[in-house]
Amino acid sequence: MKKFLVLFVMMFSVIASSSAQSKWIEDSDWKLHVAPTVYGGYNCLENAPIAGVAVPIYVNFIRAELDFGYTYLDTYLGHKDFMTFSPSVGVQYGNKVRGYLMYGWTTWASITKVGAPNYACPNDRFYSDYLHSKIKGGVEVILTKKLFLNAEVSYIFSRESSTYYENFDNLSLRAGLGWRF
Repeated sequence: MKKFLVLFVMMFSVIASSSAQSKWIEDSDWKLHVAPTVYGGYNCLENAPIAGVAVPIYVNFIRAELDFGYTYLDTYLGHKDFMTFSPSVGVQYGNKVRGYLMYGWTTWASITKVGAPNYACPNDRFYSDYLHSKIKGGVEVILTKKLFLNAEVSYIFSRESSTYYENFDNLSLRAGLGWRF
């Protein structure tokens, strides 16, 4: 946990120092920006790679994002590939280096076991469509007028596993390359 706290402090220090060193360019017209980002990363808690496309949409300091991802989990039911979908909303700050903090929801994986209440299936089943809360923070570093690098940390608040349900954790670190329209 200390490592992640240090990472967040470093990210926001870079954002604050870059804002102080560069002239702030206000978006006085509140122009809408769309910035598709292709990313890859790693789920540290489940030892699994992640990949996908995020589509941030922002105006000044307000930011929303749709994220379409792919990952897999190795479970006692075998290797399970699945897609994720995650809408998020939050705030951002910065100019040449932009930081953001967002909250949203995501589809994530769990296993429902035989004997669970309101469950009539004769075997355990893997599901990847339950919604979970998600928090994430990240940094975008502007490389050219349109091209930028992105680094992000996200955490999914999964439900606690029990006798009838096995839920999987997610603490993801990811990096990507984006194009701003």
